[in-house]
Amino acid sequence: MRRASDPYQIYRPANPEEVLNRVSGRRPHEHNAARSERDGLTKKFGEKNLDVLQNIEVGIIQVYRTDPSLLDVDAKDAIDAIARHYHAEEAQHTPPTVNLGERAQRVFLSVQKMCEWRLGRSSFPGEADEMVSGIPVSELVKCLRQIQKSIPRWSRQGGRKGYLDFVSQYLP
Repeated sequence: MRRASDPYQIYRPANPEEVLNRVSGRRPHEHNAARSERDGLTKKFGEKNLDVLQNIEVGIIQVYRTDPSLLDVDAKDAIDAIARHYHAEEAQHTPPTVNLGERAQRVFLSVQKMCEWRLGRSSFPGEADEMVSGIPVSELVKCLRQIQKSIPRWSRQGGRKGYLDFVSQYLP
């Protein structure tokens, strides 16, 4: 049983549109036709993978809350590395060696635990032997790519911690 203070607790927002807006960078007041067509594609993908996107973000924000010196660039480096790792795996290549700074390495490991759980390879982080059926590696890579796009977008708008500050307000 998960305790309320469990950092791996799955967060389900009251409004799924909230996560889709956060990940796609769309703001509720934007209504131009080209943007809404593009958002339709993102929305379909995001609706299908909403829980996976949230789990990845929880892995990032968990590290941010324990280390407030974490920057968006650290999160971006970690997500870039883990996306390369799983993309190589998807292509049946040996994953590249990861050479990250200390903060980015912590994010990498935290997100990797979530990814392994979502792939059905390990139990939920912090719980004993509770395996779930996994998603395909290709879906996980798509989710990581969405997060990769989201980080610089929110960094441009909010500064060096724009993404981290923005996302952390929506996660427990």
